[in-house]
Amino acid sequence: MEKTFTKCFLRVDDEIGGKASLEPVAPETVGSTIVVAIVCSSHIVVSNCSDSKVVIFRDECLILASDGLWDVMKNEEVCDNARKKILICHKNYDATLLLERAEGIDPAAQDATEYLSNLTIQKDSKDNISVVVVDLKSQRKIKRGT
Repeated sequence: MEKTFTKCFLRVDDEIGGKASLEPVAPETVGSTIVVAIVCSSHIVVSNCSDSKVVIFRDECLILASDGLWDVMKNEEVCDNARKKILICHKNYDATLLLERAEGIDPAAQDATEYLSNLTIQKDSKDNISVVVVDLKSQRKIKRGT
């Protein structure tokens, strides 16, 4: 089992441009990061440690992400992309969204999360990528074009 585990890490290192090695990693190159958001009806409380952070877009959506995202995109770019994806999803799949939301799933936020993650990879991020999008206006009404 140990060899399989090591090979898995070597493959990931090769894919992101790192050097594959069985040598121990220098302690100064590893670390931890955390980001948390508590969303209530009247308050949003956020906290972060290290390189992860939370950005709120005009109380429309929250983006919680590690530095893999923030290293390659500015706050405004991230927020604009997330909002665009959420609005498109709400406009195109309004009835389906309501059914899935009743089951605890928010497909619009999920689409935005996947889009930001893929965009981060396309921009050749060299760090870990963790992204969560929270749609704060998930009950919004979208005017459909005629």
